[in-house]
Amino acid sequence: MQASVVLVSLFATSDHGIVVQDVKPIADENCRLLGVHSPYIIILNSEKNLDKNSKIVQLLMRDFEELGDCDSVTRKAVMDFSYHISVANMEEAFKAIKSIKNEAVWKSLAKMCVKTKQLNMALLCLGHMKQANAARALREAMQNDALNLEAQVGILAVELGLYTDAEHLFREAKRLDLLEQLFEARNKFKEAIEIASSENKIREKTSYYNYARTLEQQGKIAEAIDMYTKADCHRFEVPRMLLTRPRELLAYLNNTEELEIKNWHAQYTESTGDMETALHLYEQAKDTLSMTRLFCYFKREDEACELVTKTSHAASAYHLAAHYESKNNVTQAIHFYTVAKAYTNAIRLCKEHNMLEELWPLAILAPRHSQIDVAKFYEDNDQPDRAVLLYHKANLLHKALDVAFRTRQYSALQLIIMDVNADSDPALIRKCADYFIQNDQIDKAVDLLATGKDYIAALELIQQHNIVLSEELAEKLTVEKRNNDDVEHEHLRIYTLEKIAEIGFDQGNYHLATKKFTQAGNKLRAMKALLKSGDTEKICFFAQVSRNSEIYIMAGNYLQSLDWQNQPEILNNIINFYSKGKAMDLLANFYVACAQVEIDEFQNYEKALDALNQASRCLIKVVTPRDPDVHKRAVELVNNRMSTIKRYLDIKRLFERGETETAMQQVRYLLDSQGSNLEQSVRRGDLFATITQHYVNIGDTKKAWATIEELKRLVPGINLSYYFNINLLELLGYKMTVERQDGSDKDDGIEELLGE
Repeated sequence: MQASVVLVSLFATSDHGIVVQDVKPIADENCRLLGVHSPYIIILNSEKNLDKNSKIVQLLMRDFEELGDCDSVTRKAVMDFSYHISVANMEEAFKAIKSIKNEAVWKSLAKMCVKTKQLNMALLCLGHMKQANAARALREAMQNDALNLEAQVGILAVELGLYTDAEHLFREAKRLDLLEQLFEARNKFKEAIEIASSENKIREKTSYYNYARTLEQQGKIAEAIDMYTKADCHRFEVPRMLLTRPRELLAYLNNTEELEIKNWHAQYTESTGDMETALHLYEQAKDTLSMTRLFCYFKREDEACELVTKTSHAASAYHLAAHYESKNNVTQAIHFYTVAKAYTNAIRLCKEHNMLEELWPLAILAPRHSQIDVAKFYEDNDQPDRAVLLYHKANLLHKALDVAFRTRQYSALQLIIMDVNADSDPALIRKCADYFIQNDQIDKAVDLLATGKDYIAALELIQQHNIVLSEELAEKLTVEKRNNDDVEHEHLRIYTLEKIAEIGFDQGNYHLATKKFTQAGNKLRAMKALLKSGDTEKICFFAQVSRNSEIYIMAGNYLQSLDWQNQPEILNNIINFYSKGKAMDLLANFYVACAQVEIDEFQNYEKALDALNQASRCLIKVVTPRDPDVHKRAVELVNNRMSTIKRYLDIKRLFERGETETAMQQVRYLLDSQGSNLEQSVRRGDLFATITQHYVNIGDTKKAWATIEELKRLVPGINLSYYFNINLLELLGYKMTVERQDGSDKDDGIEELLGE
């Protein structure tokens, strides 16, 4: 219970203010402080605690408890030391006590260092006390980084006999292990066990064991057995302790059900020469090996065989096999060595006694070094098939292949090759591939070389023997990409990718070629391969994602070969690709082609004029033409065609307004001025069809007929049905039985010119 009244001693100074020196609890709640006269504190007790002689009590200050009444020099030195150490002034504290010779004073000062936690000063005090062991213990504690300050001070307190202070310090340091050691050293095992059980479980069994050792030394056997059991080390310690007490030992052994203790009992009994009893005890302890050993000792092999067969205990089987071997019973020895999985010993016996049939199944189960040894044995004894299989199983693939090639074991060779992978020896892979090549199994050789990452050799084989390059094989032949700056590896990767793409291209696998050229970063060749595939959707997609002017132009050129006249989406893509590719001359060429289609297919000169206008704008945008002269002629031709078509459209409007004479003048001018070049812009058939239709509309059939006749004269062999309505021709007296067909040859001169 904590005291309600405490006595506080302190120093009042001008430099450091009020410094607490000590706090001491007072049992008498009604006492009064009368005064201080160093080294005493004088108090007045209450009446109920009144001393027989006097009410006044003199209490020694903490620092003088070991000294009692001392001389004034010592008293001053201790008080000065107490003050300086309270304000942490070590230099002045040392000066105050350096002349003291009394060991009791030094001990008191050392205890003062426990309160103030001044370890360096404590070392000095212990030196003057001539306590070498205590000084060494404190120095080691100070050098131990695992101990905090409180734990180090606690060790000092233990050395000075301040056990209560040490307990508080160890708890403050949270070092319960040190606290338990303190309790055990002071023979307070119950307190140590209580702390271990509730707060420090990891040390609980250690505390039980230490208590048991102490009880054993004190002769308290029953209590020691209980503590050893709780420490979980009774299986050895209790029989050891009871060896000198045979009756108690026998009673303990008979009453226990633990197999380890029974086994100890059996071993002890065997050491006394009582083999039958030992065998019975081994049976109770379920010690199969020891039972087998004693059965062999008694020459009761049948019982030993039955036991080992029933339990399949490896160590027991090995012992029994060794017993049979010593008796020269080779068959049984091999059998039980096999049960014990001691295949090396079993193989040794088989080889020594030339038991080849028994040797083979053992070799299959044996460890690698034994398999190699048996393989050599079979090789020397003219059984190469088994030698090859064992070399293969032992992962000596080179040796297995050598034997297989030498002895023509081709079936075994196939099994060996199945285990070849990317981590196998390149020389081994090459040897297997050569075997396949010699046997015209090129596809297998290619696959093997691909597995071994000999990509160039595999690709050369594919080219030489025209092996079909599948998607799966192509991926297998693709060199993986690395993140580091391995230039040589990257060159190999690009080379193999382009080689795969070229082979795919030659074999007509254009999509594969496109994929590999793309992975190699060669987009132009990828586009060329894709164009060969004719996959319009993928061609358009590839052009969009590539964002390359040459690829845009290639895509536009390809789309022009399709039926863009009837598919507006393709037409838009052509214009879009040429625009993105900045190929204004090619776009102009395309617009000219559009204009010609409008004329040839639909006789729509208005749309043809629009297309030529677009072509003219494109030609204007060509800043640096490849051939300025050709470009100039192209501009002139487009402008001339536009001018001619505009004049033709004006003629049509004159006819529509009824200005026949003016219109005919324009027609004659157009025919005379353009001559044979007229067909490049306006077809004569369309021009004369316009005139004929006008005369029919105004009822002048003679002039209409004369117009057609003039056309026939200008263009001999013309197919009239291509330009004139059949009903109109029949109206004018022409008997028409012809089918409508394309009769006008398209003049591609301007297109060729623009395409240069």
